Amino acid sequence: MSDSSFPCFQPHPLLRNGHLQTIAGAYLNTSCVIPPAQKHRLRLADGDTLILHDNCPSNWQPNDSSVILAHGLTGTHSTSYMVRTAAKLLARGCRTFRLDLRGCGDGFLLAQGLGHAGRSEDLFSAVQKVTAICPDSSLTCVGFSLSGNMLLKMLGERPQALPNQLENAVSISAPIDTRLCSLTMQKGISRFYGTKFVRELMRQLRKKQAAISGFNREKLYPTPRTMFEFDDHVTAPLSGFENAAAYYREASSVRVVEHITTRTLVVSAVDDPLVPVRTYQEAKFSTAVTLDIQQHGGHLGFVSAKKVQSDRRWLDQRITEWIMPKRNSRKI
Repeated sequence: MSDSSFPCFQPHPLLRNGHLQTIAGAYLNTSCVIPPAQKHRLRLADGDTLILHDNCPSNWQPNDSSVILAHGLTGTHSTSYMVRTAAKLLARGCRTFRLDLRGCGDGFLLAQGLGHAGRSEDLFSAVQKVTAICPDSSLTCVGFSLSGNMLLKMLGERPQALPNQLENAVSISAPIDTRLCSLTMQKGISRFYGTKFVRELMRQLRKKQAAISGFNREKLYPTPRTMFEFDDHVTAPLSGFENAAAYYREASSVRVVEHITTRTLVVSAVDDPLVPVRTYQEAKFSTAVTLDIQQHGGHLGFVSAKKVQSDRRWLDQRITEWIMPKRNSRKI
């Protein structure tokens, strides 16, 4: 299912390819401040803990909307797209929960398990937690990149188990075929992203080994060169998979998207340098899914030629309008 109700993305004239959009999206400063959040600890079944950062508008009512925002690989609750999107939703009166995934952000020292693309059970636990906090609120879950895959996997693998409050979902630039995305980051300029991810993940892993008593002490693979090597020698064995191939099979949401029953928006770009567009073109999405594939935008970029209301961040407004269309702004 496609959607033509929202204006197509028009890239900034100086950012007309996917790499420039991706880099600008990550590093272009967009001033945005939101009030301090209340922190909720979410204890998982295996003993690890996640953190939810709760921003509630002053005039929010129990039957008003709420949203969970979940970040991508190496991100946190304070990553720019998380804060920007939260600010725009708060301005419309929406209670916003920014989730630090397993071992990330304020939960860095609260998890011994390794976070990865297949951890849909973690997102499901966050949904259960928020629906318990806001039982009368309609809920939307938004996943960026890695979390976008986790979200689609959760929606497709357990549609009957999802709470009735979960009315909407938004997945952005999701690696729905994790194997193909890993291989893409071994080719051409896209190797830059794979190298950057591996270095940051290894830095975090070594820091965690030094800080957490009892954390896995096995000798780490000596400096993986690619995401495939990292997943084959680190992610898979530390997460109970035989190898990277087994991990990719289990983690990829592409195998279950035909079972999604929740109203869902999926956004990506043809020129995304990390996620090949054919993964979306070949997937069998259910009729509950609205697929929005833009010609430009890169990976989580979408820096527009013109201002979209308050700024040039087309993606923020796309998400906001999908969740809360034609609503007046309200005070945070």
